[in-house]
Amino acid sequence: MLESKIQSKILKNLKGLGIYAHKNITTNKKGVPDIIVCFKGKYLALEVKQPGGKTTELQDYNIAKIRESGGVAEIAYSWEDVRDILIRMGDGRLSE
Repeated sequence: MLESKIQSKILKNLKGLGIYAHKNITTNKKGVPDIIVCFKGKYLALEVKQPGGKTTELQDYNIAKIRESGGVAEIAYSWEDVRDILIRMGDGRLSE
């Protein structure tokens, strides 16, 4: 599945849960994660990849900087990955 399709599914599901999320379309900084989320007062950045896809060195750097700053930054290959991240962050609605 194309990354754009995975991103669309993730955004649709997040918005369906009432979670603030937006897709970065253009930015003045390269390597910024694809989807930015605010969940339970926490900054969550998602770098979306096709199954088997790899992050670049710059993407890895930005993920590390977000984590060092107290945010959550993860690589997601599917909506199911994001659901698991949200469960770990405390969303009990999804753990059924």
